[in-house]
Amino acid sequence: MTERDALFRAVADGLPDGLYVVRDGRLLFANPRFSQVFGLDPGRCLAGRDFLGEVYPDPSSAHFFRENHDRLLSGVSEEVAWGQPSRRRGGDPFWIEVRARRVAMGGGAAVMGVLHDATECKRISDVMAASQRTLSLLFDAMEDRVYVVGPGYRIAFANRRMQEDARADLAASPCYRACWGRTRPCPDCHPPGTLTPGGAFHWECRDRRSGAWFSVAELPVRMPGVEGPAKLVVARDISARKAMEERARALSRRLLTLQEAERRRLSRELHDDLGQRLNAVKIGLDMLHEDLGGAASPLGEQAARLREDVEGSIRAVRELSSGLRPAAVERLGLVEGLAEYCGKLSERHGLRVDFQTAGMAGVRVDEETAINLFRIVQEALHNVVKHAGARRVSVRMVATHPVLRLQVKDDGRGFDVAAASREARFGLGLAGMAERVDLLRGSFRVVSRPGGGTLVSVEVPFQPVRAVRRNGGERRGIQAADRPPGG
Repeated sequence: MTERDALFRAVADGLPDGLYVVRDGRLLFANPRFSQVFGLDPGRCLAGRDFLGEVYPDPSSAHFFRENHDRLLSGVSEEVAWGQPSRRRGGDPFWIEVRARRVAMGGGAAVMGVLHDATECKRISDVMAASQRTLSLLFDAMEDRVYVVGPGYRIAFANRRMQEDARADLAASPCYRACWGRTRPCPDCHPPGTLTPGGAFHWECRDRRSGAWFSVAELPVRMPGVEGPAKLVVARDISARKAMEERARALSRRLLTLQEAERRRLSRELHDDLGQRLNAVKIGLDMLHEDLGGAASPLGEQAARLREDVEGSIRAVRELSSGLRPAAVERLGLVEGLAEYCGKLSERHGLRVDFQTAGMAGVRVDEETAINLFRIVQEALHNVVKHAGARRVSVRMVATHPVLRLQVKDDGRGFDVAAASREARFGLGLAGMAERVDLLRGSFRVVSRPGGGTLVSVEVPFQPVRAVRRNGGERRGIQAADRPPGG
């Protein structure tokens, strides 16, 4: 054996895959790994034997070798690769992958091939394929739109529902056109590759053609056959939920409207009836006090004390009447009405209330928005007085169309928001404010911790309206103006 032959033998014997050479249907060479793969006797000499008749142990799959060898020897292909089932000498099934090419040997054509035991890879591949089929069946059974988007907003997969609802060719159109009928990406959409791994992003959108509302969830995925980042999108029809929310909102609006009407009625009753009766009693006591000789007699002193009590009752009735009906908002406008309320509360309770606005000059908000914002500030300041033990409160209102922001912040003792929400003494007040904000389609947030004060933050959309006559057949607007610090 020449040095070259010895080197070839050493390399072939050390290969992790089986190596074989076949000419005229007979095996000329096979390395030890070849025998191991097929479970053959390693000490048995295989050279010169009929490859498919004597060496290859599985007659049922021999046609794979025969057909591919014929392709090579006939010149149809210079190299071929294939995978196939096979059996070892003992009958155990396994999977092999073969790569073979035609070579010149001894003045004729021969086939040299390398074969690899790919049983484990095939098993994993089968499991993945079965898993993908199962997922596909599961997605097709869902009433949600489910699809996978790859680079360039191209759709790599779409379930049955998405295919039924498609606006354009799913294979040829970007997802925003095929799925939503848009000419450009959806405003809240995240392009593949921009989502945080392991996280999901949620948004809502409305189908322009059907008018249906959808809750959309996006999360990053790896998709076989898709080069580059991809995302899984699940869009659920929430039109029924939106309709229920709208009905609940309409009911809340109706209840709050009735509540405001009842408060106005009670305010009028207190002011016009009880207030007048108390004034009449006060006048009578004044006359009685004079008839009894003033403070010179015991009865006169008693009449004076009764008069003071009645005067206190009159003040209490006026305050109660004013609280029930935010007449200042109707009379002065939202900003000045709030300023007046904050000033009176500060005087009454010795609490420093700093009220400032920005961007409100010339802004007119509709009456419903104005009343609800006033009630929110009223409730927030009531909570400060009753629970916070604060020395200072700041009230800020900023209009940056189309959002109006309101903040009430105190330096009081603070509280555990989650725990307090479950307690009736706090929960009803917070729930009432949240309900009013929801009615205005805004967002409501309370930030607090024990010893750290409290921040009530509100953001509501608003559409400025022009001022019109009360009987002009249009919705009345309430004037606002900026309130500078200390103004």
